[in-house]
Amino acid sequence: MRRREFVRAAVGAVGGFVVGGCGMDGNDVGSEAGGGWTMPEEGRRHVRTWMSFGADERVYGAELLPLVRRDLATIATTIARFEPVSMLVRAEEMELARGLLGGGISS
Repeated sequence: MRRREFVRAAVGAVGGFVVGGCGMDGNDVGSEAGGGWTMPEEGRRHVRTWMSFGADERVYGAELLPLVRRDLATIATTIARFEPVSMLVRAEEMELARGLLGGGISS
């Protein structure tokens, strides 16, 4: 599977999960005033940031993979100084992620 195919499939799966899991159908957009689910502008304060520790050796190669993981951890810990961060982590990478992320990130 190519990276673009993977990204398309992942976006579709996550999008279906989010729409299906939030009690709204795909036509509802929600509103901040009504307490619905919204996607705020990037510059606005967030309730929480969701990230993925999903760097893959097939994409980045063995040489770059540790650097990419370190950079993801740096981004997550920086954001965590301002708002909660939840990191999606593969079960087999949990120990590595906890070592890089420390205790300030939920996984």
